[in-house]
Amino acid sequence: MLGGTEELDARRDAFLDRLRQAAQFCSHHPAPNPALLSAVIAAADTAANAAENLSALPDLLDDAEAQLQPVFAAMLAEPVFLAPPYLQNVTPTAITVMWETAGEFPGYVEYSETLYGEHRRLQSDASALHEVRIEDLKPGTAYMYRVVAGGSETPWSSFKTAPTTAGAIRFTVWADSQSGPPMNEHVFRHMAAFRPDIAVGTGDVVGSGSNLQQWTDGHLQSLRHLSASVPTYVAIGNHEYGGFWDTDPRVCPPYERYFDHPTARSGNEYWFSFDYGPARFIMLDANKVDGPKGERIPPGSPQYEWFARELADAAENAKWIFVFFHQPPYSECWGGGYYDGEFHLRQEIVPLIEKYKVDIVFSGHTHDYERGLPHPPYDPATGSGNEATYIITGGGGGSLDNHKYYEWPQIDLPDHTADPSNDRADEGRYYKHHFCLIDIDGDRLHFTAHAVKPDGSYEGVLDQFDLAAKDRKGL
Repeated sequence: MLGGTEELDARRDAFLDRLRQAAQFCSHHPAPNPALLSAVIAAADTAANAAENLSALPDLLDDAEAQLQPVFAAMLAEPVFLAPPYLQNVTPTAITVMWETAGEFPGYVEYSETLYGEHRRLQSDASALHEVRIEDLKPGTAYMYRVVAGGSETPWSSFKTAPTTAGAIRFTVWADSQSGPPMNEHVFRHMAAFRPDIAVGTGDVVGSGSNLQQWTDGHLQSLRHLSASVPTYVAIGNHEYGGFWDTDPRVCPPYERYFDHPTARSGNEYWFSFDYGPARFIMLDANKVDGPKGERIPPGSPQYEWFARELADAAENAKWIFVFFHQPPYSECWGGGYYDGEFHLRQEIVPLIEKYKVDIVFSGHTHDYERGLPHPPYDPATGSGNEATYIITGGGGGSLDNHKYYEWPQIDLPDHTADPSNDRADEGRYYKHHFCLIDIDGDRLHFTAHAVKPDGSYEGVLDQFDLAAKDRKGL
């Protein structure tokens, strides 16, 4: 705490956010000004002194703000994108374009079906973070777009609206990029090369959610290779809650700030669902505590009951069902200590997944690649067997795990022998940075996991398999 009153605390927080933007303005500027950078450093030193001299806080904040005035003036004169335009929440007739600038500027999105066709514009009021919803679009149609803010404009990019028919689709999945450039940037770059329709992250896209710079510099800047033309969705992980664990109810304001997730079915952005082509995509928050005895997602809790309704509806109306949440129910590997997945998810969520014959469950948390194809039948009394395919795809950029501790019958890979007697790194060939790519065409699904070398170059296919659509009649 830098101040003893709510007014001072609010002023301090506002100043620190502007200091962050000023620092990022200097670091992102194509021609950095050394004098402006020196002003940022001086203001940061003054703010640090304020932390040690609370009685002088108002005067020191005055001094720090005065030191930043030349930077603020430059920010107002010349927009710099802290988060370049990125796409969210696509439907057959709408899509969201978001971006953030250092300083508050009005802006607009300019878009057209062809670069030389009739251009339409949607204005956005003066702000640092912008969220523009483009509606009345044509289904399954490609558009060109760019963003103009102040006197700056982005290069033309493109997006495609969602299809209304059950045609072929391609999507990609990653987890645990954890503000880990340059490796996460390499992973995103290789994902983009496959030209997916949408991309889904299963959490831990930042190292600590309360650090706003990690959302822009660590996540959105690295993601730019993909997110300018591919809508992205993120199921929240434990690291997003870093700095917010003690909030009641447990929330992560930057997660709400930087994403526009579909909320029509759930009423919130922490668990939600959407349809894309023939598939239902369902995101859960495995970090909530909604039970009277500290249970996470027990029967009767809002998230559990919503999930059950979503699965029942998807069983009737979707050919394919995919579920995403960060911590895995089954895991065989970790680094530096025993881990075998989340008991509460095996007790609370897995029975619903198995009852409705979910096609694939995607998780992260463990920084490796793990896969379990179906081993039916699932027995709800003992928890043995599985109708669903379980995937851990925690190779998005964070440091890798490297030891196998347990053998789950629901997991096939890694296929070397587990050793719970020590924590030493073993020779598992699935401890690699990677991402997943899923192609669906009618009743067939083709899955590939793609590895990325430590130097950032593409390594090749790590794993692949095919699935057939399931018969869910009568569930």
